[in-house]
Amino acid sequence: MENFITLKELAKQIESIINLNFNNTYWVLLEIQKLNLYRTGHAYPELVEKDEKTNKIVAQMRGIIWANDYLYIQRKFIQVLGSEMKDGIRVLAKCIVNFHPVYGLSLRIMDIDTTYSQGLLEQERLLTIKKLQQQGLLDANKQIPFPLVPQRIAIISIETSKGFSDFVGVLANNEHCYSYKYTLFPAVLQGEKAVETITEQLKIINLKKDFYDIVVIVRGGGGEIGLSAYNDYSLAKAIATFPLPVLTGIGHSTNLTVCDMVAHYSAITPTDLGYYIIDKTLEFENMLLNIGDKLINTIKQKQNNYKEKINNTRFLLLRNITSQLYAYQSNLDKTINTFTQLTNAKINKSSITLIQIINTIKYQFISALEKTNNLLKNYNFSLKTNSKNIINIENCKLDNIPLILRHKSKSHLNYNLLRLKQINKLIPINLKQNLSDIKISLNKAQQIIDLSSPNHILKMGYVMLKKDNIIVTENNINKNDTIVLEGYKNQMEAEIINIEKK
Repeated sequence: MENFITLKELAKQIESIINLNFNNTYWVLLEIQKLNLYRTGHAYPELVEKDEKTNKIVAQMRGIIWANDYLYIQRKFIQVLGSEMKDGIRVLAKCIVNFHPVYGLSLRIMDIDTTYSQGLLEQERLLTIKKLQQQGLLDANKQIPFPLVPQRIAIISIETSKGFSDFVGVLANNEHCYSYKYTLFPAVLQGEKAVETITEQLKIINLKKDFYDIVVIVRGGGGEIGLSAYNDYSLAKAIATFPLPVLTGIGHSTNLTVCDMVAHYSAITPTDLGYYIIDKTLEFENMLLNIGDKLINTIKQKQNNYKEKINNTRFLLLRNITSQLYAYQSNLDKTINTFTQLTNAKINKSSITLIQIINTIKYQFISALEKTNNLLKNYNFSLKTNSKNIINIENCKLDNIPLILRHKSKSHLNYNLLRLKQINKLIPINLKQNLSDIKISLNKAQQIIDLSSPNHILKMGYVMLKKDNIIVTENNINKNDTIVLEGYKNQMEAEIINIEKK
């Protein structure tokens, strides 16, 4: 065959055609599937376009970013987007079409429109927020009660991070001398590995959640670089659904990341976050102090009330005891008077009875004598008028009459004397019995008086209030008076500060 060309000649023709027809720059929408950055500073990214519905690759080319262009683009990326270029990012790139006989077709990327990338990132951020809102997770972590004293802290950071050292330094050097215990769970804080490592550490902390009060994510020293990881849906969801309050201090001053939005609390810097935790502890201390002050005031008030009640009760008791003493004394006087009257009455009654008996005997004796005298007169008269026989009979009777009279009078007198002796015997017995009863009543009255005596009351722990050696009452006490509190063993002085009327 005579009509053929070499591969090199074909490649040269293709190169000249491409150079002739694609000699301008083009803004191309593409995805950097893999950046492929080399030590020389050059990058050879794999450029693709994917179908939006099936996510299948529909176009693919090799890219070239020379070292100078890469530094320029990377600096621009960081300034505008707050993150570096990474695998899987979609960009609007300014490109030149190149063809090399050995390396083939490629696109040289000279610049990237960060405004477009910024819009895409913002769209992803808003989409993440929308998904969390639809799932009811945007405020889920905020609903978890914050511990009264957050002392056990799980920190997701890295030991070499300035944010970590600032945070623990604030906690360790707080002016209130609060003590905090923390455990570091190392993680990559920015870049491609940030989402994966932070999420993994959250899972580990979840297994030990009973040993911690809160979780803190802090970073610092990187400015706005690498914040796009904190808009990731999977990381934001992990924070929102975490069973402990999650606090963030990832060091930025612009718009909040999604992780900041779903966190229980977010601070601009780790230092601010440290002060927030100290303030929470201070709030608890102040709450305890307020409760303590209220408790002390309540106790003092109750003590004053009880003291007032005791004083009132003591006064009423003293007044009642004094009144009872007067009553007992009055009753005792009445008892003694009654006893005296009863005794005198019984003696008088016994004397009257004896006199009556004597008078009765005397009267009966006189009556008998009068009857006898009358009979004698009658017999004498009959003797004069009747016969001698009758005189003899009457004389005989007259002889018997004195005997009868003497016998009768003596018998009656003996009977009355016997009664008088019996009455005389009963008088000492009744008098002794009455005296015994009165003695028992007096002993009981004496016991009551002893129990109610001031010395006995003072032995019970009470005190007697005196002013100028006179017992204090409501009517003889004034403000600023000096009174003596007299106890059983001790004597004290006090001054009346205030007198309140009921």
